Amino acid sequence: MARGKIIKYFAEKGFGFIEGEDNVRRFFHISDVIKPYRPILNDIIYYSPTSSIKGEKAIEVTDNNKPLNKYNSVKVNIVVSEIESILKKLQSANTEEKILLYEKMIRISPTHLIRFHQKIYELCIKTEKIDFIKNISNALFLERQYRYAIQYFEILHVLNSANSEMYYRLGYSYENLNDAKMSEYYLKLSTSMSDFDFNKCKKY
Repeated sequence: MARGKIIKYFAEKGFGFIEGEDNVRRFFHISDVIKPYRPILNDIIYYSPTSSIKGEKAIEVTDNNKPLNKYNSVKVNIVVSEIESILKKLQSANTEEKILLYEKMIRISPTHLIRFHQKIYELCIKTEKIDFIKNISNALFLERQYRYAIQYFEILHVLNSANSEMYYRLGYSYENLNDAKMSEYYLKLSTSMSDFDFNKCKKY
């Protein structure tokens, strides 16, 4: 992995820029950051360099250059055990209990949300719990499950609970699904709600 430094980071938008030891400036998005690391300005980090027609980009961003070890295997086993426990409880849970269990699933292993997408989506429509919907949509977005995340972001839009950050993520999600028209619409909507300079990052 390459080594570099975070020279800019816009936490509210979930993206920033890295300058590598090769003096090349690269764009990175929060969805390309390896958990549990969270970007901090001026951090020394490691990443995998890549590029596209939009420019240089960094993926697999982390503050740890060490390979997976025995500790990681133990963590995986713990996650599997906790997910199995959640699945059993969901079978007899009421509406409020289901929300709490899915919230716990977000913290443990967000990728499992996809397996229950239809049930969670119906639960969001039924309850209109804003914080829950935000947590689901953001978790799926960070897991790069853009097609699913969009559906929850759209619920927030309908409920008039959207903000600049959410519209930016919605636009970014459509961009990753190659829907340029919807992407530009929501990115501009995000810009109109904040002082964020859309033109500076449009090429990314």
